[in-house]
Amino acid sequence: MLWQCLEQAVTERLIPYNPANGCRLPKKEKKKMQIIPPEKIQDYLKAAEEWGVLPMFYLELSTGLRRGELVALLWSDLNFRRKR
Repeated sequence: MLWQCLEQAVTERLIPYNPANGCRLPKKEKKKMQIIPPEKIQDYLKAAEEWGVLPMFYLELSTGLRRGELVALLWSDLNFRRKR
């Protein structure tokens, strides 16, 4: 994204050249997915309840939503009549 911004600045003649040209991005590390073992789910949900976040964590476990998708949800996004 930075490269694109600098390239736009070159196009608009705000800077003479793109200083990001020739830069190499570091390789992304592949992270292994961590899964909660079934025997730990009860402890996980109990801790979530103690912290006051049980609905979000229960929804995470039951739907497979990613963390970013969960925290962006609003109550108005849910339709209880249509169960969506």
